[in-house]
Amino acid sequence: MVIKDVDEEAYRNFKGIAAKLSLKLDEAASEAFRLWGHNRTFQKLRDRSKMEHAAKVMDTIRTTLEPIEDWQATETIRKWRDSRRSL
Repeated sequence: MVIKDVDEEAYRNFKGIAAKLSLKLDEAASEAFRLWGHNRTFQKLRDRSKMEHAAKVMDTIRTTLEPIEDWQATETIRKWRDSRRSL
């Protein structure tokens, strides 16, 4: 694989950091690509206006719901968190 038109100073910096960490350039690049993709994904998830809108919608729905017998919110949240951790 070839990547063209990379900023020369950024490349030298990247190569130097990889060397200091005793990483081959391909290993460092793979890690950088993974982290970049991971960070970009989370930035999209943290859109403040969307979060505020979602909170308002949830509050509206919550006021119209009847209580559910024998339902434990804490248990449901724990299951959801455990399933998210495995991703």
